[in-house]
Amino acid sequence: MKKPGNYRSLASLALLRLSESDLRALHAMISETSPSSFLELIRDIEDEITNSMALALDQAAEHAHVTSGTAQLYREIDQLR
Repeated sequence: MKKPGNYRSLASLALLRLSESDLRALHAMISETSPSSFLELIRDIEDEITNSMALALDQAAEHAHVTSGTAQLYREIDQLR
């Protein structure tokens, strides 16, 4: 039986439904990477994801503000009519 942490990682990969060639390429890349380089790569990707999510949330909030302002404008126009 695999360790729970390893199984969780493998399950995450399985959920992606990667092609066999992608899985082979990933295995080759990991096999050629030192543990410290691998951890650094993963942490860098985590940071990129966090930054991207924060940017997307900021953009969504800005869009929601513009949309709510537009909705308010339409209500005022309707009241004027």
